[in-house]
Amino acid sequence: MVKFIKTFEEGEIKSVLHFRARIFSLTMGLWVNGERKSKEKGLDMQLRTEFPNDEAIDEIAEAADILSYGDEAEIEEAIETLENYE
Repeated sequence: MVKFIKTFEEGEIKSVLHFRARIFSLTMGLWVNGERKSKEKGLDMQLRTEFPNDEAIDEIAEAADILSYGDEAEIEEAIETLENYE
């Protein structure tokens, strides 16, 4: 089962994705010179690294990327896409 959690705490935004029995996280830190810096690679890049030989990696990575910036409808659609590849 795919699970996605986004929290806002002490000025940081943390996204956690549970996918294929693994946990991937992305923490966007405090604002620095007008932009947020992430502490990890993007969720899409983490999935590309974890599953480099998956035939559907482009679709999986694209869906994971939407989780970071999408609105509710886009995030829901991205989760459905990921569930299809779970």
